[in-house]
Amino acid sequence: MKEIILTDIYLFNDAVKAAEKWLTDTPLLPKWGIKWTQNIKNAGYVIGRTTNDNKCWWHIDYDDAKGLHINALDNFRQINQVYKVSAWDPVPTKEKALSRLAGWWFEMTVVYQTHSMPEEARHNIEAASKGDGLDAQEASKRLQLCKNTIKPSKTFSF
Repeated sequence: MKEIILTDIYLFNDAVKAAEKWLTDTPLLPKWGIKWTQNIKNAGYVIGRTTNDNKCWWHIDYDDAKGLHINALDNFRQINQVYKVSAWDPVPTKEKALSRLAGWWFEMTVVYQTHSMPEEARHNIEAASKGDGLDAQEASKRLQLCKNTIKPSKTFSF
């Protein structure tokens, strides 16, 4: 799969619109995160949108090399296009960027709470919640979100 990293930096909503315009099919369904590892804990969050057949999708992500970005994958073209996203800070720290990422995930999850979460995501969260420490506390909060007991602080749209 070829990866194209665009040089422009977008506001989040503009990056989503650009990604969806570029994709062959428009993704309308929630793309759920399923990972609960040391590096990424996106299980139970809606991290983007996908098509019914999962051939075209986008999700908001972070890594040290690209910073905040949207991956837009088009399996018809065999291309992953990367849209860099502004964190509203000229030089965001990793902590600020990750906090912004978690905020977007949370707001998207609230929008899509009525959709079924994949069993793998639920299993990973439940397993993490049975431990001790901050990881277990975060997993317990995520389970509350999944059960519709956390309400949004604001309306999220894109």
